[in-house]
Amino acid sequence: MLPFSWKRNKDRDEFFRVVRLCCADPAFDEEERDYKLQLGGCLRGAKDAVVRGDYGWRQTLIDALKPPLNNIIHWRQLPKLFKLISSPPASFRRALLNLWGGHDQLPSRIDTLAAELAKAGLLQKGFQLTTASTLLMAMGANTHPPVRSSPFRKVMIRTGTPPFGKESSPGQRYDHALQFLDTLIREARRFRINLRDRLDAQSVLWCIREGDDWVLEQASLSRNENSKLGDIPEPPNLTKTQRQGVVDIRLGQSRFREDLLYFWGRCAVTGRGTPRLLRASHLKPWKPSSNRERTNLFNGLLLLPNLDFALDRGFISFRNDGRILISPQLSADEKTALGLSATMRLWQRPLKQHHRFLKYHRDSVFRSDG
Repeated sequence: MLPFSWKRNKDRDEFFRVVRLCCADPAFDEEERDYKLQLGGCLRGAKDAVVRGDYGWRQTLIDALKPPLNNIIHWRQLPKLFKLISSPPASFRRALLNLWGGHDQLPSRIDTLAAELAKAGLLQKGFQLTTASTLLMAMGANTHPPVRSSPFRKVMIRTGTPPFGKESSPGQRYDHALQFLDTLIREARRFRINLRDRLDAQSVLWCIREGDDWVLEQASLSRNENSKLGDIPEPPNLTKTQRQGVVDIRLGQSRFREDLLYFWGRCAVTGRGTPRLLRASHLKPWKPSSNRERTNLFNGLLLLPNLDFALDRGFISFRNDGRILISPQLSADEKTALGLSATMRLWQRPLKQHHRFLKYHRDSVFRSDG
């Protein structure tokens, strides 16, 4: 880990006050975290296509890297990258496979990909770093978050941490960035701020690089919005154990949704939807599930609200091969209102781990009788 070095305690306290405000923003996950998890899920699908050697892997990878979900690689630089991906030399695909599953140390694997980008005329180290780190989100955005040189450099200087060296390679810069995020997580705990993972730390860093005034303005807007809506009261007279139980449930629900965002990336049926529109739907409902089942990735589907409602009420279910089942209790008008079609299916074939939860839903939730 990289040490923080403060000239004054006042500077340190102000920095972590801003970190706390970022984390306390109710829209933090929606605006700074969810879309990165969704992008990571799309890239995981593209990675799998590259690994299998699918005929269309080039277009799959290009589609995964397109805006607006990918706002990490600057849009002006994307055409050159897409040109390389659409007609790549064999060495480029080998570099991708090495990046995601090679045996060398990660910095070395990043530098191998950077060399391929340089051959295509993409010479800027900052661009090479951003591109490689974005592709690494396919390994899990919460452990491999994206890195852009400028935001990291600004916050490193503010915390008294040595910034990236001018001569350092993209791989060395990525390793430096991860060490910095790990230090930020550790130091935040001293101020009782819980950064859940590197993605939280990276998201906070990107907020801070906008400046303290921007963060304070966002916090003020959030407070005003909450005052309009009114506070949601916590159940009264909770014991310490009960209060911790509520916290654990909320954390479990958050992790369940994040896992679904990573696995599916978009609506499991339509293949559409931004993170804020998508619901984490259980196949085996919450009440009869064990604690482990409630947060099991394979006990859920990521769905748009209309499909989430239909699944929850038993109006639809799915076969083990992903084909939809529609309840005969629905009228033609109701099917139309819910946007249901007999040709629908899960866009990704369910894995064996899904089968027992799909079966439970068909047997115990789905309204199969007319």
